[in-house]
Amino acid sequence: MCLIEKANECDMHELVRLQIRAFAPDRALCGSGPPGYDSYDHQRYAASCYQYYVIKQNSQRVGGFYFLYQSGILQLIRLFIAPDYQGRGMGQMVLEFLKAHVLPGEVIELETPTFSVGAQRFYEKQGFQRIKRIQYGASDAYLYRLMVT
Repeated sequence: MCLIEKANECDMHELVRLQIRAFAPDRALCGSGPPGYDSYDHQRYAASCYQYYVIKQNSQRVGGFYFLYQSGILQLIRLFIAPDYQGRGMGQMVLEFLKAHVLPGEVIELETPTFSVGAQRFYEKQGFQRIKRIQYGASDAYLYRLMVT
């Protein structure tokens, strides 16, 4: 059984380990993962500033995500799933969870690196539209948006 629960202090070390595994392809391609992905302190900070959730399969932590919701825009800041659990519908379950947190006519936004073709295909398959390219110095990302109906 797959669940989404609010993350707590006891989850943070495992969430760091999961991110290190989930973002290994990013490290292989560009030398690093997203900011703070490998930092316990960053996870604690994220939990204090954002809505942070853990994804569990049969009571085992297998991923997580966090977001900020304000002024009719839900910004999905990070979503990660352990590699051995990817492709099992958990990402889609998270997006359904997020859609339930916004009102019709509001939007969900996220950024994904330009090199992350798999993530781009996933979000586009879920109805997200690529809005623009964002430059961050050495790396670029695409901004994606979904209007919730």
